[in-house]
Amino acid sequence: RLHLSTAEARAVAGSTVLRLNGHLFDSGLINAALDVVEAAGGRFDLLEVTVRPNESTGREPASSLRQKSSALMQLTLDAGRAPLDAVLSQLQALAARMPLAEASVVELPEHCGGVYDRTIPGSAGGGGAPP
Repeated sequence: RLHLSTAEARAVAGSTVLRLNGHLFDSGLINAALDVVEAAGGRFDLLEVTVRPNESTGREPASSLRQKSSALMQLTLDAGRAPLDAVLSQLQALAARMPLAEASVVELPEHCGGVYDRTIPGSAGGGGAPP
C-alpha cells in the first residue's frame, strides 16, 4: 500500500523490533518485559527466541554455567514514536534493575524493513511479508 491512514502511519511510527539478550528466562526478565509492553497498551510478537540451557558437571561455580538467551520482539504502540520511546526506556531501565539477568535491550529499527504486519492488524505497514 502506498497511502497509509493517519492512524496507520502513527502505528508504523510506533513500531520497531527489539533484541533482548541475557538470562531472560531464569531471571524472569522476559516476563517482566512483556508486562511492560502490555501495561503500555502495546502489542508484541516474538519473532525469534534462542534459549541456551544451562549445563553442569557439578564442579563449576553456578555463576560460570549460566548461558545467555536472546529474543527478537516486534513491538507496536498505536500512539506513535513517543510512547514507543517511553517503553524502550522502561525496558532498558528494567534490564539495569536486574543485574543478575546481565541483559541488554537494543532497538533494530531496520529489521522488518518497515513491515509490521505481525503487530498492526489488517495492515502490512508498508506491504509484503516479514523477513
